[in-house]
Amino acid sequence: MAEEKLLKKSSRRSKKPTKRSWTKESVKKHLRFYHKKGYDLRQQSMQEIDSGLVSAAYRFYNGWAAAIEDAGIPPDYTRTIKWNPKKVIEGIRERNKEKKSLEYERTRRENHKLVQAARKYFGTWMEAVKAAGFNYDGICQQRTWNENKVMEAIQERIEHGEDLRAYIVTKEDSGLVRATYRYLGSWTKAVDDARKRLRAEGKSKNRRRLRRTEMRRIIFR
Repeated sequence: MAEEKLLKKSSRRSKKPTKRSWTKESVKKHLRFYHKKGYDLRQQSMQEIDSGLVSAAYRFYNGWAAAIEDAGIPPDYTRTIKWNPKKVIEGIRERNKEKKSLEYERTRRENHKLVQAARKYFGTWMEAVKAAGFNYDGICQQRTWNENKVMEAIQERIEHGEDLRAYIVTKEDSGLVRATYRYLGSWTKAVDDARKRLRAEGKSKNRRRLRRTEMRRIIFR
């Protein structure tokens, strides 16, 4: 639980470096978390998932392998699960047994490999959950929505490069689409607004970086 809290701030934009205060202990905890969730811990893969962690590992250790070893992760950490339909269903049922959410967005954040495999063998996450014997519509209805949560969920899909066509999203996360129409009126307009917000946030960050750079130049001139 503590490890999941450590990753809460970084989970939405894991592909980008984040302003986290790293220590050797936090590096190890992040590595153990990703290992537990079934992520591919090869350096190249983790660079895409959490580049901040990779940089921190090199800051505190003599290489990526040394950080992995100090975290107590076994030497076969590069071994990946050989997925098939049976293992996907087992993975979904295991999540339910552990009282973890089967909702699409939550599962993707916590175990993206399982979601990828589900899409590969069943077409969509929804169909995989149904094949495992669960009522996906009921799962989607358990979430509580508001305008901000809807916008954040759409922005996450944009940032992860996922399909934004309404009929595709409906198959994967019908609750999000219904909530979008309820709180924002239009799926197309909501997606456009989400893109504009992300662009605005990116420009704001760039302006802040430029200001910091200019200040350094003045100070160290």
